[in-house]
Amino acid sequence: SFELKWAAEKDAEEYKRQCERERRESFAFRNKEGRKHRKVEERMKSEQLSADHESFELKWAAERDVDQYLKNCEDERRLSLQWRGQESVRHRGVMEELRSIMSQKDHESMVLKWAAEDDVKEYLDKCASNERASLVFRGKEARLRRLKEEDWKSQELEEMKESFELEVAAGRDVQAYVEKCKKRNRLSLAFRAKEKRRHANWEKQRAQMEIEDRSRETKIKALDARYVKLAQDRERAMKAIEAIRHAGRNFATNPFASLLD
Repeated sequence: SFELKWAAEKDAEEYKRQCERERRESFAFRNKEGRKHRKVEERMKSEQLSADHESFELKWAAERDVDQYLKNCEDERRLSLQWRGQESVRHRGVMEELRSIMSQKDHESMVLKWAAEDDVKEYLDKCASNERASLVFRGKEARLRRLKEEDWKSQELEEMKESFELEVAAGRDVQAYVEKCKKRNRLSLAFRAKEKRRHANWEKQRAQMEIEDRSRETKIKALDARYVKLAQDRERAMKAIEAIRHAGRNFATNPFASLLD
């Protein structure tokens, strides 16, 4: 009985040590998973920051290219205005010279006058043609600049869209991983609760077995005491019979004196 009791206590202690070991292993596993989860989140944050940094660098480079292009357009416009100003000054000089010549040579023939007027008209037409060509060139440059700006804006919007899609996908991955961790934790808690209930049932059964063992041991002791008393009574009866037999049925003395002593 005591050996069974000690064995049961040893089993209980061994089971407790096993539960503690499993509990430590579970804590270690959850800590490892937590560190892994934090590393994944830190890596995703670092990748997101790097992507945002690259996006801002591309945006700044595009803005610098636009500023340089606008600066070049302004320089070309200033050169064009300077050239037109020089042409205008030269044209006024020519016209003044022509008017001076015409005023000084009114007596020249009308043929020379008409020829000079034709030259002036041709020159004016040439200046107007140059002005129209300059306006057409500037219009083409403006359209090209607008097309480039629209292309840059479209590329920037596409990059922002891709960055947002990557961010949304990363958020979904993180949420899925968190749900997976929560599910694992729930399963771990359910397993530990099941083990706890099983251990409680085992403890209850062990207590019941100890009660039954004690009851059985008490019954056995009572039976042993009863059998010992019966043996003692039987031995006394035998001695009494032997005393009567050896006394020759002489009742002068008490045949049970030895038993009463």
